[in-house]
Amino acid sequence: MRTTLMCRFSPNRKDQCSIQWFDPELRPLKINKSQTDLILKDANFDDNMGLYTCRICCQKQCSQLTTFVYPVRSRHTLISLIYIS
Repeated sequence: MRTTLMCRFSPNRKDQCSIQWFDPELRPLKINKSQTDLILKDANFDDNMGLYTCRICCQKQCSQLTTFVYPVRSRHTLISLIYIS
């Protein structure tokens, strides 16, 4: 199962903005530079539960989006609560 955490900005600001994802321990995660979303493959409770943070920086201003990932055992369900900090 693949889980996508979205973090996006306006396409017309593509050259002005950068995105950095952080895992629950606030370690930077590597993502494909052409993508802004974080993809978790086979998310499970032990390895992936926690807060993931996306930091968007455009010029000299940054914003953060934090998502709580709580994998549950279900065929098609992954609960993800999103709030902006």
